[in-house]
Amino acid sequence: MEHRQVARIDLELAPPPNNRITPVPAEDDVKVALVLSGGGARGLSQIGVIQELENAGIRPDIV
Repeated sequence: MEHRQVARIDLELAPPPNNRITPVPAEDDVKVALVLSGGGARGLSQIGVIQELENAGIRPDIV
């Protein structure tokens, strides 16, 4: 059985923006998926999440 690590960030429960995401070194065969939902104001906040992921060097394989 294959085990996977899953992380979920709920924008409504996320810490204030002054907290930084620290990427964990990943294995070579790990894929990163980014799941987005909602629209309107929630969609606008997702832009900031994507920018911070890029700043941390995290590029999703699947959106």
